[in-house]
Amino acid sequence: MLNSFILLAEHFIIPIAFLFWQLRKYYRSTLDIIIMTALVGVYVARLFYTGEWYMYGYALRYVYLVLFILITIYVFIKHKSLPFNIQRHPREKFGFFFFGLFILVFLGITIWAYLGQSFSGKAIPLQFPLKNGKYYVIEGGDSPVINENHRLPPVPEKYSLAFVKLDNAGKRAAGYFPEKLSEYYIHGETVYSPCDGIITTVVDSLADYTPPESSLKDDELLGNYIIIQNGEYSVYLGCLKQGSITVSSGDTVTAGLPIAAVGNSGVTREPHLSLQVTRPSVVPDFPWSEEGVPILIEEQFLTKNQRVIRP
Repeated sequence: MLNSFILLAEHFIIPIAFLFWQLRKYYRSTLDIIIMTALVGVYVARLFYTGEWYMYGYALRYVYLVLFILITIYVFIKHKSLPFNIQRHPREKFGFFFFGLFILVFLGITIWAYLGQSFSGKAIPLQFPLKNGKYYVIEGGDSPVINENHRLPPVPEKYSLAFVKLDNAGKRAAGYFPEKLSEYYIHGETVYSPCDGIITTVVDSLADYTPPESSLKDDELLGNYIIIQNGEYSVYLGCLKQGSITVSSGDTVTAGLPIAAVGNSGVTREPHLSLQVTRPSVVPDFPWSEEGVPILIEEQFLTKNQRVIRP
């Protein structure tokens, strides 16, 4: 319940209050307008990149951007005759310092999210493992602010991806936090092999949890999963539905072959498909024997809040 309120405040109460404040504020100088514009702008930009828009509707991601641009234009035109600056009371200067600190923090987060949309090094090309619908990246990228599994060392989960399915309204479920698995549009969707390779590991015994329940065991992080060996790369498909896996260890698969269904097993908040790729670590004496590898889906490096539409 608390998490739901925090998300609602972050996505609705705070940005709406900021935009209303920007529109109705009493300005005495152009500098006031610039600082207020920067204050609201960095919050809106941060929310654009890092918000959980699959919960509320994909189109809402752009509403605040449009409103911010329109309000900014209106405010500057309305107050174009103001002086650039005026004499300030010490308390006002302290307020400027506080606003500046807020701006720097959220600007830093926004830049970190933006830079996380690209990567360095070698990536593995894969086919998208789902078909027939609109899918959404809820975790992905080369930055911890847009990918909760990202770490600065090359840990196995560093470049992992997580997908949900959207309806025509851009939402991933019937409601905000439904408890029925059937109300999540991705639950039960067929998973297709993203590459050619040999199946090396299959786990298919873990039950699907009912949201918001989840496994608390570290060794069940991926839930039911499949590992496909593709040359030096190990391709993981996780959080699969119990009893849905149709391949066995030692089987040879080709890209596009149906091999499982999406479930809600493992350490998970709700039904989604997890995809990650690893290769043997090149760092001597590193705690993990495998390191995460960037993934290219049809030559695109997918990051949080991107959509993928597949026939």
